[in-house]
Amino acid sequence: MPFKSKSEKIAYIRGFADADGTVGSYGRYNSGRRVALTNTNKDILLIIQKWLKEMGIKSKLETSIQKNPRWKQRYDLTIKDKNNLILFKDIIGFELPKKSMELKRITSNYKESKMPTKKELKTKYDKGLSFSQLANLYGVNSTGTIGYWMKKNGIIARERINQYVTL
Repeated sequence: MPFKSKSEKIAYIRGFADADGTVGSYGRYNSGRRVALTNTNKDILLIIQKWLKEMGIKSKLETSIQKNPRWKQRYDLTIKDKNNLILFKDIIGFELPKKSMELKRITSNYKESKMPTKKELKTKYDKGLSFSQLANLYGVNSTGTIGYWMKKNGIIARERINQYVTL
């Protein structure tokens, strides 16, 4: 592609994202957030990925699972974590109001995550807080992060205890 200046690359990516991009929450409890650019031409997405990297935005190229074997292979260029989504919003953004508002929404309610001490985590968990409640409390987007912290600190989850008791 003949684009040389940063502003030309930004304009191209923004137009591409308006046409072939999605933005929003996904996963259990809608805790994941992402921008995805989708296309059947992997080479175009690789060029866009290179340009995003030049602007400090990390992305990942993924192959989509096709439900119909007659369809062309589809690829998704995804941007998922907090800092990269905020950079995408600030540098690229969307022209389409609906997508622009959704990007603003998913980047505006991030909390600063703070890993709790073992004692603090165990106390809150023993009081009956669920993984979802703990994730919300500590500002993380995934109950998996809570599970990781618990495992790292040697705290056995209630679900595991029940599993051991019923054996």
